[in-house]
Amino acid sequence: TFALKGGSVDGLGPFQNDGVVAVTGTRTLGTAGFTNGATGTLSMVNNAAGDKLTIDGPYAGTAGSRIGIDVDTAKGVTAPVDQLVVNGKATGVSSLNLNFVNGVAGKLDKPVDVIKLGTGSTLTLNTGRVSSQPYMSYYLNESAPGSGVYQLSSVFDPTMLMGVTSTLSSALTSYQMALNEPIRPVIGRPLRCSPSQITTSPFVRAVGGEDRMSGNQSADGFGTSVSSSVKTTNSVSGFQAGMDFGVCNIGGNGWDFNVG
Repeated sequence: TFALKGGSVDGLGPFQNDGVVAVTGTRTLGTAGFTNGATGTLSMVNNAAGDKLTIDGPYAGTAGSRIGIDVDTAKGVTAPVDQLVVNGKATGVSSLNLNFVNGVAGKLDKPVDVIKLGTGSTLTLNTGRVSSQPYMSYYLNESAPGSGVYQLSSVFDPTMLMGVTSTLSSALTSYQMALNEPIRPVIGRPLRCSPSQITTSPFVRAVGGEDRMSGNQSADGFGTSVSSSVKTTNSVSGFQAGMDFGVCNIGGNGWDFNVG
């Protein structure tokens, strides 16, 4: 572990990091070449955003190497993230890891610079979505092709809320189906019939009603407040009239035949 927290270091030869370089505050590390090994971590994580490390020289990342920064969305536009600046040429592969101060993953007011690379750099970073938190996703992208300036931005992710909304809707639909009964045919016949008795039976029936259901889901915190409401009204009305004709107790065997 190399702790850079009490000043800056200059004039170093090649620097091979296979452990942790821990940075606190605004520091400069001057070296003939900084190599972040496969097990190496360049970390500004100290649960306080706003640290800045300038590597005065070239940077070489090895697959598996990491760059750790703090993100404090409660700070608004004033230094909400740590920052790495490489004055020399950066090559190889490294990944950016985020630490959310106090565990709060809120919304960034705007894209913020997190990594700046020297001219001609070809360092490959894990661009795209670098962290997915409840209701918020974080993306690392180059501000402009070839600029060497990489920015972190946040995007509201309603996936969890949509899942709750879908569940509410399904529950309400099922409840409505259980409440409402379809109109069914009516067959009328005497309780006791003579053998082969001819029957006629007119019928009239009306039904009506309404049920209303609503559900609400809200989530507050992390600098974000979101809510979703589901309301549904189901009205049922109907009128039925008709005439049944039939033969009751056919031949005295207890069978009936009806046409309506």
